[in-house]
Amino acid sequence: MAAHPDLPKLLVDQLDDLQPLGRHLILVFREFELEVLDALHREGYDDLTESDLEILRFIGPAGSRAVDVARLAGMTKQGAGKAISSLEARGYVARRDDTRDSRAWLVVFTRKGEAVIGRAIDDIRRIERRYARLVGPKRLHDMKQALRRLLADHQVRKADGTA
Repeated sequence: MAAHPDLPKLLVDQLDDLQPLGRHLILVFREFELEVLDALHREGYDDLTESDLEILRFIGPAGSRAVDVARLAGMTKQGAGKAISSLEARGYVARRDDTRDSRAWLVVFTRKGEAVIGRAIDDIRRIERRYARLVGPKRLHDMKQALRRLLADHQVRKADGTA
């Protein structure tokens, strides 16, 4: 007998009302990300991987500390360091000294990195326009607003220790 009566009914690759919200979010995000990556491949950035996107998405326009990229990506500092080194070897990012902390360094976009991020933004906007046609612009806006509110709640609960 299963530990929970709903366990045998859970399908790992399909969504229904029985599935938890997290699974809905993960599966939609995964398809969204793969669509962006496929578009980038068609646009000539065929050396990029899903793992590369895990790093690139957490680098700010003015650069980000490697330790912050690792934390946001949910990776160890060593794992993020390897991924950053790979992106650096392919010309997407560079390392710069962090003028605020002599022990740290910043990861910054190169021109090639800025170009790929620009293409990704265009691809994301195209996908979101399609989503707006599918569910309606107001529902898409409301969904984004609801997700921001849920994230803010998680951040507050984490900060005050109630998470």
